[in-house]
Amino acid sequence: MKNKWIFILLIFVLSACDDLTFRYFTRINSDGTVYKRVVAEGDSSAVYGQPFSFDVDDGWTVKYDKKIQAEVGDTLFYAIAERTFASVSEVTECFKIENDSVFLDNIEVTLESKFLWFFTFYEYKEAFIQRFPYRHLSIDDYLSKEEFAYVFMDDTKCVEHMTKEEEKVFDNRSEEKFWQFITNSLAIEFVRLANGYARDNSLDFLNKKDSIFANEIFSSSIENSPEVNDVCLLVDKRKGVTWLSAAFQSGWFSEFERQIEDEVILIDNSDYSAQLEVPGFIYETNANELEDNVPKWAFKRGGFLYKDMVLVTKYRTINYWAFMLVGLLVVLLGLSFFKRPKG
Repeated sequence: MKNKWIFILLIFVLSACDDLTFRYFTRINSDGTVYKRVVAEGDSSAVYGQPFSFDVDDGWTVKYDKKIQAEVGDTLFYAIAERTFASVSEVTECFKIENDSVFLDNIEVTLESKFLWFFTFYEYKEAFIQRFPYRHLSIDDYLSKEEFAYVFMDDTKCVEHMTKEEEKVFDNRSEEKFWQFITNSLAIEFVRLANGYARDNSLDFLNKKDSIFANEIFSSSIENSPEVNDVCLLVDKRKGVTWLSAAFQSGWFSEFERQIEDEVILIDNSDYSAQLEVPGFIYETNANELEDNVPKWAFKRGGFLYKDMVLVTKYRTINYWAFMLVGLLVVLLGLSFFKRPKG
């Protein structure tokens, strides 16, 4: 199975030249409306196809452009989609995809506010939801921040000071940790599905020892390449039953098989950027830079293949009416004090 996965990785790497670059721009207006502009940049076949994950026929204005790169003579093509939404919740309705796929971008947008008299504090989040289909485990428990950036975001800063031998060790260790995350995730999903079938058919669940055995099978699959039906047969043999094989024959694990083929080993170095304008003062953000009160992010699609990537900005607006009201109260109190009858 490992050889097959490496081949899949190679296909993704070789196809990287066709990757699109995406630029997201968001402006939150003072009236609560939200303007969005998404630009897809790449070769003509990708740009003039369907470069966006959302439905451009749902209220979007789309136009196309191109530019010749003088230094290399290549032509870059652009698809530019623009839309103004009535609210942040409407943005999420557009970007959060029901029929999800690893090949699409699923984005969830939230805006929370907290009124504190003179100011209103806001927290804006734009979450690029992970593409890996399982959330049983966190990849952060397997790969360090540096290892994750090296493997999935094409960030080589962590190995620049290493010798070639040290870099090779680092690379192999990162790969081994990644395979462990993958195989453990697959084993947990297999057990979950198997127990779902057992529940529906009044059969005994897989116990803890069965789960450990399944995990060992998936871990060894990197070298020995058993398929899902082989896993079912091996677990059946261990338990002295036949219902797992029957479940496989019924198609119970068909979606699991498809996910293993298409949605487990992912690599994508497409470039992404995002900018945000808000009607207030930004006091905290996780952006790469903050320039003239505009946070700017730059990242790779690999950054949200195996975990959510959340763009966060906190800002505040001034409630001028609160100052006016307090001022008016002070004046009224002052007047009442001076007009108090003497006696």
